Amino acid sequence: DAETGLEKKISVTGRGPDGSQMANVTEFSDYRSVDGSMVPFVLKQRQNGTLVATTTLDKVEFNLSIEDGLFKMPAK
Repeated sequence: DAETGLEKKISVTGRGPDGSQMANVTEFSDYRSVDGSMVPFVLKQRQNGTLVATTTLDKVEFNLSIEDGLFKMPAK
């Protein structure tokens, strides 16, 4: 967005599993300030123009403390 400097969308073109060309677009909206950073709370994903997923965030938090055990490889 030329006015705000925030990303409105990201477009990527590639090949699908069958070799066909695919256009993937992620659109960002509903930006809100979180700890001084602008965060999009709604993300829409389109594949070849068809909406395939919408993600809506309720809450965003940065720099939370988490246990180191969450990063351990699971036992086989």
